[in-house]
Amino acid sequence: MTIAIVDDELETRQYMQDLVAQYLAETGRMAQLVFYPDGASFLVGCEHPDIVLMDIDMPGMDGLALLERVRNQNPDTQVVMITGHGDMDNAVECLRLGAADFIAKPVNDDLLEHSLKRAAEQYSLREQIRRHTEHLEELVASRTRELLEAHRVAVVGETVACMAHTIKNLAAALEGS
Repeated sequence: MTIAIVDDELETRQYMQDLVAQYLAETGRMAQLVFYPDGASFLVGCEHPDIVLMDIDMPGMDGLALLERVRNQNPDTQVVMITGHGDMDNAVECLRLGAADFIAKPVNDDLLEHSLKRAAEQYSLREQIRRHTEHLEELVASRTRELLEAHRVAVVGETVACMAHTIKNLAAALEGS
């Protein structure tokens, strides 16, 4: 699992790194942590993270535009939006764009842990669904091959039966002559 932290404030990135590392240690989960100071460097450097903790108010590309790009590129990515300006309009817009959660700064340890837990569970569930879907697709392909082979055998059997019937009729006609 890859967890990306995108925030223009170094102190916030370090604080969230500590919280995420502590959460991972407590839960026994393994994850690669990657950090970006803005949306542009995230888009260049990170390839489909599983969870993103992202500030809304950043220079250049803001978090809302980045959220929309992330969700368009990989809808399975769980994005937790973090802002120092926790107004209801931002929260509604983030959730409308597909954010998994919305947290106001200063980041509360328990809220971040809860958001990470939910995001990790969603990630795990989506991975399970993906694996089950792949398994079902393999089963369907296998059964389709078996059905095609059975159909071929049935066609050969019908052809042989038809030929046998024709030969029997010819033999009966010759015997009657």
